[in-house]
Amino acid sequence: MHYAVLNGRVAVVNQLLEWDPKLLDAPNDDGWTPFMVAAQEGDVDVMEALYAKGGKKLLTETFNFGRTPLHCAVFNDQPAAVSQLLEWGGGALLDIVKRGGWCEPYISATPWELAHKYGKQEIIDIMKPYKRINIARNCYLFMRALGEAA
Repeated sequence: MHYAVLNGRVAVVNQLLEWDPKLLDAPNDDGWTPFMVAAQEGDVDVMEALYAKGGKKLLTETFNFGRTPLHCAVFNDQPAAVSQLLEWGGGALLDIVKRGGWCEPYISATPWELAHKYGKQEIIDIMKPYKRINIARNCYLFMRALGEAA
């Protein structure tokens, strides 16, 4: 399944899901589901085929300390995927915090924060209409910054 997703083979993805619907949620060796791989690769056609079978639950599935498909699309600079994910899931997806992990850039970061950290202006522009004010998150970040400055 993951090979078909990586290579943009929508017909193969659909056929595999017809044969075995459990493949929709099957992780690869790194814990990535097919939908996460499609988001990372920016393949909206494959994302649409998978979303048609799995629906909204795919938008908030997580792996590796809370990374979501939107985190994957943002980090890998996939504007079409970011746009499609936000169209399906709305601004709430921008507030999902990825916690911990093996590398510093992902520690406690929302997709919005990742886009800003790496200066992904095209992605930021896509996100802006969906961004809500998250007072609790803003207070947390402010207090963390104060602690680091001390």
